[in-house]
Amino acid sequence: MDSGKNRKLILAVDVGNTTVAVGIFSKKGRILSQTRFLTHSFHATTEWKKTFNQWLKNRKVDINTIETAILCSVVPISTFHFPRILVVGRDIKVPIVNRYKNPKQVGQDRLVNAYSGYVQYGSPLIIVDFGTAVTFDVVSKKGEYLGGLITPGLEMACQALSEKTALLPKVKVKTPKKIIGKTTEESIQSGLFYGWGALTDGVVAHLQKEIGPAKVILTGGQSQTISPFIGATHIVCPDLTLQGLKNLLTNLGLDL
Repeated sequence: MDSGKNRKLILAVDVGNTTVAVGIFSKKGRILSQTRFLTHSFHATTEWKKTFNQWLKNRKVDINTIETAILCSVVPISTFHFPRILVVGRDIKVPIVNRYKNPKQVGQDRLVNAYSGYVQYGSPLIIVDFGTAVTFDVVSKKGEYLGGLITPGLEMACQALSEKTALLPKVKVKTPKKIIGKTTEESIQSGLFYGWGALTDGVVAHLQKEIGPAKVILTGGQSQTISPFIGATHIVCPDLTLQGLKNLLTNLGLDL
């Protein structure tokens, strides 16, 4: 990616429990480059800076061209690595009506997703984020955040099977070739993908009974991988959170 000497860029960072999603946007809102780093390296300031700077160098991005940066994090300690960055929840409030019983309990990433989905796709919406946990978030016809559901993610479930049983091995989370596994490894992989696909279809059906027809948006690091196993009509937008962070800056006039 050739950033150009005079181009001013926007950096968006979404810190999750497992990975850190990073996106670089032009001032016009076009995403120019994105990647993911492991969150555990994010805690080691020196290692993180070295890895991040090398990525910028590989993308031919001069760090001095990044005019504005915004961060959303579910790992509070991570925010201290960006002393000059705008942090969602601390410096910026997501402009969406929050109907959670205790609004402070909602992760900022869930609110950003709801806001981003509403801006891009309208409402009502059901947003399913496949990360360390799988979250279902609901946006009403009025564009309000209603709440949702939380379940363990695929990697977490796979790890639990290995740690909480005597004989089941730790296997790699990858798509199965068919539903009936012929080995223990295949059986676990099939259970993960077909199981979470069926879970998603079931939850979506229940939610649509309650709120009526709604668009379904899949996002998160594993959204593209799980998509073929979900029967409900849906849109895949892996970078919904990063897009939401950029929209926050643009719509609030903070990227100018």
